[in-house]
Amino acid sequence: MPARLIIGLLLSWGVMGVAGVALRVLVPLPSIAIAISRGYCPPQAWQALSDRYGSFYSAHQQRQLQIRRVYLISDLGEEQFDSPPTTAEISQLRPFGRSPEEKLTALSQQETGLEILRCQS
Repeated sequence: MPARLIIGLLLSWGVMGVAGVALRVLVPLPSIAIAISRGYCPPQAWQALSDRYGSFYSAHQQRQLQIRRVYLISDLGEEQFDSPPTTAEISQLRPFGRSPEEKLTALSQQETGLEILRCQS
């Protein structure tokens, strides 16, 4: 009897493992790109922006969504990251200059699933 029980448990675990892998393959994670405006804002507003980024980054770490790309956009240009920077890296950045609205608009037309983060001062 114990051998049947062990075999039954191993088979059920195997079936659950295969089902988990099948779900992971058949149901892909939601995928987003994030554009962060580096236009000047007060430190507390920048902290709120980095907290919003942190919620996306946390979901990415927990495999609830996939961050495809992160753009840091300023009036001087843009940086692009294929792997997302940490929340600490974003919070340490200093915003400067004017908000690059034209660049954000152009990028939102090019990139599907784009989340734009800007200061709410």
